[in-house]
Amino acid sequence: MQTTFCFSASAFATMVLMLVGLMVAANNLQNKGQQMASQMVPMPKVSMPTKEGPWPKCVGMTGEDCVSYIESNTEGLTIVIVPEGSVVTQDFRTDRVRVWVDAKDIVFAAPSR
Repeated sequence: MQTTFCFSASAFATMVLMLVGLMVAANNLQNKGQQMASQMVPMPKVSMPTKEGPWPKCVGMTGEDCVSYIESNTEGLTIVIVPEGSVVTQDFRTDRVRVWVDAKDIVFAAPSR
C-alpha cells in the first residue's frame, strides 16, 4: 500500500516562504544578540567580605596581620600562611584558609576557604 501526498503549487510556495521567513528571523535574532553582546560592559568580579570569606581586605597586609584579621572575624578555622610557589594539597576543607604571601610576606591574593 502506497500513500501519496499531493500538494498544490500555492501550498508548496506558502511552505517555502514560511521556511525562508523563519530562517531570516532566526538570523536576525542571532545578529541582534551578537550586537547586544558587543555593547555589554563586563561587571567587575567583586567578592563581598563575610565571616565565611573571601577576605579581600587582606591583600597588601602582612601574612600575620591577615591571620589576625581573619581570626578576629571568625572562629574554628585553621589558618595557614603559604609562601608563593609552594606545593599544597588540592583537597577542599571548609575549616582551612590559606593565606598566600610573596617573598616579602605580603598577601597577594584574597584568602578564602
